[in-house]
Amino acid sequence: MAKVPRLSYYAANKAADGIGDSLDSGLIRIYNGRQPNSVDSATFSTHVLLATLTMDAAAFPVATAGVITAAAIVADSAADTAGTASWFRILMAAGNTAMCDGNVGKTAADFCMALNSVTVAAGANVAVSALTITIPRTA
Repeated sequence: MAKVPRLSYYAANKAADGIGDSLDSGLIRIYNGRQPNSVDSATFSTHVLLATLTMDAAAFPVATAGVITAAAIVADSAADTAGTASWFRILMAAGNTAMCDGNVGKTAADFCMALNSVTVAAGANVAVSALTITIPRTA
């Protein structure tokens, strides 16, 4: 028989809060190209780093229904290079431990992270309008 684990809302919230706490003052790096298959992938040579943003010291308020929604994120006032943003990776504050990644777009309803614009110009302002992380749960 196949394994079918289930998490309660309480467990999903605890897991989400643990992740959120680990991302206090973390870094968000925004890239072009196809999102790697694994967050643990350290090399992705065909991707270009477009911008780096900094999470708040209290990056995520407490979870609700397994979802954490980011507090204010400091914009990158001068993007590294031009390109089309398609995915992001969040690292812990020291910048050397990847915790999660996700897709990027214009609307929070359709993407993990919404930006002011997915078309990034070198030196332009890059701002996040919404970022959520969801821990799957069943009740």
